[in-house]
Amino acid sequence: MNKMNIKSFVALCAFSLFTMSAKAQLLKGHVSAKEMPDMQISYCADGDLLNPTYIPIEANGDGVFTFDGELPVNAIDATLAVGNDIFGVRLEKGKQATVEVKVNAEGTGYEATIGGDNAAISAAYNAFVKAYDIMKYFSPDPEEAKPNEEYRAILEKEYAAVKVAIKKLKNKELRQEYLAMADGMYQWTKLRLIMDKADEDNKAFQDCPEYVSIIATIDPNAEISLKTNLSNAWLNAQERSDYSGDMTDLAIKKMSIVNEKITNPAVRKTLIRLIGYSYVNFDIGDGKGKDRFWEKYSEFAKDYPDMLEQYGKQLKEFNAVAEGMDLPYTPTMQRADGTDVKLSDCFGKLLYIDLWATWCGPCCKQIPFMEKVVEHFKGNDNVRFISISIDADRNAWLQKIEKDKPEWEQYIMTGNEEKAFMEAWGINGIPRFIIIDKNGKVLNPDAMRPSAPELIEVLETESKK
Repeated sequence: MNKMNIKSFVALCAFSLFTMSAKAQLLKGHVSAKEMPDMQISYCADGDLLNPTYIPIEANGDGVFTFDGELPVNAIDATLAVGNDIFGVRLEKGKQATVEVKVNAEGTGYEATIGGDNAAISAAYNAFVKAYDIMKYFSPDPEEAKPNEEYRAILEKEYAAVKVAIKKLKNKELRQEYLAMADGMYQWTKLRLIMDKADEDNKAFQDCPEYVSIIATIDPNAEISLKTNLSNAWLNAQERSDYSGDMTDLAIKKMSIVNEKITNPAVRKTLIRLIGYSYVNFDIGDGKGKDRFWEKYSEFAKDYPDMLEQYGKQLKEFNAVAEGMDLPYTPTMQRADGTDVKLSDCFGKLLYIDLWATWCGPCCKQIPFMEKVVEHFKGNDNVRFISISIDADRNAWLQKIEKDKPEWEQYIMTGNEEKAFMEAWGINGIPRFIIIDKNGKVLNPDAMRPSAPELIEVLETESKK
């Protein structure tokens, strides 16, 4: 996975593309908007939130869209994403859900009215989806973020409201299932907010009594813990480690914990995926421990050849680009005015590249630090700074740079160019920072972030060579 919409990256709730058939429509809808938004429908077939894929939906010229497919089970809860808004809907074989989408009064998003054969169930699930929408408790733009206390108050209000909606369901079994899901997501969202607050205060969240108390209540083998991400939270809380750039020992310890404590096959599969995914996307560090990790992981995940293939490929790609090499791929980018620029056109000075997207919270958090670094080097003709967005939504990028008015060069790279660049460089996630020397050679393919105090000294030293 190179990238995905931020809600889809944090919620990780999407599904595998399946064969379309001429069965009865599961979903029929209509969008009232001047420009048709991007849409997709998603669900988690086995509760594994770490196995995301998407099915796009396209409306015709009249705004009408349909969804037909062979469901893996008789009935399933699905998420309909419209632009940056998400809605919950119940899909069931032999029944049809309907949805009417329109632009909201502020013109900043969409509203949806969901009906059909399972209208009451869809209403309850939609309330659940809206209550735990990640964007209620997080903003990728630090300037638009609410105080943590306000997010906590919103969570309490939404938790109370979604329980009221769910309790209206007549089906006792489904009502109990939804209430358990609401409880689980309440605890998971609270954990996230505790961690966010600790990060703001520059404290260790593991030292927060409330965090410790919630973790102690989690049964990692319970199906509801799997569906609400609490199994993952439990595993991550079992071994405390300060990030040192190489998490090999921690990953191996987590494998041991799963082997010892996890008896539910579905949970075990998800946690095996979590350990592999986390290591190759976040925790490789300088890569010195990757062979040791892979020796252990190959045995740990031997029952899942798809995981071994995926993560093995990513490990092989790591450090494929090294200091002194020619660039493995030199992309064509675009300026805000739509004109093309080759990355090679930026050579001739020490080049610091910021690879980011507007939907990436950690990326946006680096912008104020980037501003300070750029300000420090004002008047220095030996250093050049550029930011390259990989936003699929060009308008979101344009709006962000218009709002921020950054004083360094801004480009966007989309479609095939973005894909070719990410694959050639072996980049699996952002933010990513790269330093190119004045001769157009790779100096550091995974450089320090602007927030690193040592970065300015490194750039000053290298720019004088």
